Formats: sequence, structure tokens, C-alpha cells
Amino acid sequence: RALVAARRKAALQQTEVAKRLSRSQAWVSKVDSGERRFYAGEFVQLAAAIGTALVAWLRKAVQTSKGT
Repeated sequence: RALVAARRKAALQQTEVAKRLSRSQAWVSKVDSGERRFYAGEFVQLAAAIGTALVAWLRKAVQTSKGT
């Protein structure tokens, strides 16, 4: 959910993120929905593609998972 929120805040479509990562839109969709997990290196690449601060994004993701 933090990924989707960050992508939307950056006003990016899945297709634009996919293009920046040289991935398919379907790959981004699966990551967005939680259907596909991603590795630490992919996490860093996703944050860079969206243009969000990695630490801030990680903090938000942890807070979201705790329900706070």
C-alpha cells in the first residue's frame, strides 16, 4: 500500500514506473497489489523510480503494516 500511495503522490502511472525500471506494467501491477514480492535491490530501484526518499517510504510502510 505504501508503494501505491508513493506512486500516486508522485503522480505516476504504473506504465511510467515500469518504463523507468525497464519492466512490464504487469510487473508493477503485481507489486502494487502484493501479488509479487520484491527483493531489497528492487525496493531501492522502485523508490528511485518513484522519486521518493527510501527511508521515509520504509518508515511509512512499517507504520502501515502496524496499523498506525
